[in-house]
Amino acid sequence: MMTDAGDIPPQTPTDAAPQRLAALREEIDRLDNQIHDLLMRRAEIVAEVGSAKRGANPTFLRPAREAEILRRLVARHQGSLPFGTVARIWREIVGGMTMIQGKFGIAVYLPEGDGTYWDLARDQFGVLPSVTVHLSAGSVLRAVSDDPAMLGVLPWPQEGDSDPWWQYVQQADDHTPRIVARLPAYGAANGPSALVIARAPLEASGEDRSFLVVETLKEISRTRLLSRVGAAGFTVDWITDQLDKPGLPGLHLIEVEGFVIETDPRLLALHRDNPEEIGQPRVIGGYPMPLRRK
Repeated sequence: MMTDAGDIPPQTPTDAAPQRLAALREEIDRLDNQIHDLLMRRAEIVAEVGSAKRGANPTFLRPAREAEILRRLVARHQGSLPFGTVARIWREIVGGMTMIQGKFGIAVYLPEGDGTYWDLARDQFGVLPSVTVHLSAGSVLRAVSDDPAMLGVLPWPQEGDSDPWWQYVQQADDHTPRIVARLPAYGAANGPSALVIARAPLEASGEDRSFLVVETLKEISRTRLLSRVGAAGFTVDWITDQLDKPGLPGLHLIEVEGFVIETDPRLLALHRDNPEEIGQPRVIGGYPMPLRRK
């Protein structure tokens, strides 16, 4: 049967599909433009922030602030897009935005044949910052000590290290390196870890860990030391030893819960209550707790 000239035949699913796809792609293009506009606006604001605080922090590194943002994003995230993708995109954005405020470089410990710490550094700070390779932890420490705009990526401390890098880290003032972050900031809990050192001020993020270096003045068991540290009010997560030999003072790296600064009264109490066993502890930094993928 012939239809009138003004009649439009009903569309079949096959006819509608290309039009639907075209409309969806147009919507994606609009969203891409909006995302791009927001990124450019964010960059303008970041540049203003950098100008306002110029000179306060040569690296413009804010691990606590970054951790707070990431936690906020994961709390509001929903939908089918894996949050790991969001975290990866966001880390690249933050790396680029930080470079707007001020250039910085990364000194990475890279033992021969092992690119673990290189990968962790790039994942955290993005592709823009320059990365220099160092074959020893001491070389990384010197690079950060010599340049206030340099970050260092070093391995997580290990038991049995005869000359651990952490014994040379200080937190005396804003001109000496200290531990400021842990890598990765987001990822599997059982993967490799590294620590970031920098000449940057420490800030509390609300969920932190701190590193104490405690010197024992006489031979003391680990159990006894942990009991003394706990009695001073600290909750210990982890401990390692250096120079812990009979007849010699021991040097102990202790990770404790919370954000600890040099004026924390618990540090004074630890020495005051055990003057013959424990010297004055010092804080060498800490890090915001990473988000761990379940």
